[in-house]
Amino acid sequence: MNRIRIRPSRRPAEPKKPFLRDVRDNKQLYLLLLPFCVVFLLMFVIPIAASMVLSLTYYNMFNTPKFIGLANYINLFLNDDVFFIALKNTLLFAVISGPISFFASFIMAWLISNLKKLRNVFSLAFYAPSITSGVAMSTVWLYFFSSDSYGLINNVLIRMGLISEPIKWTLDPQYILGVVVFISIWMGMG
Repeated sequence: MNRIRIRPSRRPAEPKKPFLRDVRDNKQLYLLLLPFCVVFLLMFVIPIAASMVLSLTYYNMFNTPKFIGLANYINLFLNDDVFFIALKNTLLFAVISGPISFFASFIMAWLISNLKKLRNVFSLAFYAPSITSGVAMSTVWLYFFSSDSYGLINNVLIRMGLISEPIKWTLDPQYILGVVVFISIWMGMG
C-alpha cells in the first residue's frame, strides 16, 4: 500500500529589506525614536566615551590632557589603598540593599494591599521618599540619625536604657554603611 505523504506548505521567506528602505517605509516610527536616541547619545554614550579616553591621560583641567596609557589603572590597582575599600563598600552596598529592597518592596505592597484601614497612611509612608526631593529626605534622616541625644533613634535608645551616650551614626565608619543601606532600602520602597 502506497502512502502519500503530504508535506506542509512552507511560505517562502520574505526577502530582507535593506536598512535605508526600512527607514523610508517606517519613517514615522524612526522619527518618534529620534528624541530618545539623541538624548541617549548626548547623556550616556558621549560622556562614557569621553571618560574612557580621559582615563588614559593625565588631566588636571588647567593643561591639555597628556596621553599616559594604562598608568592611571596601574596606579589605581597597585598604589591606591582607598580604591579597594571603596570597591568593598560598593559591593557590600549593592549585594545587601539590592535584594532586600526588591523583596521588601513586594512584601510591603502585598501587606498594604491587604489592609482595610490605614491603607493610605502606610502607602504615603512608603511612597513619600520616592516623590520628595533628596534634600528633604536627607533632612528627615539627619534628624533620625543625629549624633547627639536629640536625634530620634539615639533619644529612644537612651530612654530605653540600651545605650548610655549617643551613637555617632553618620560619623562612625562602623555604622555609616548600615545607615546608608537602611536609607536606600526605605527610599527604594516606593
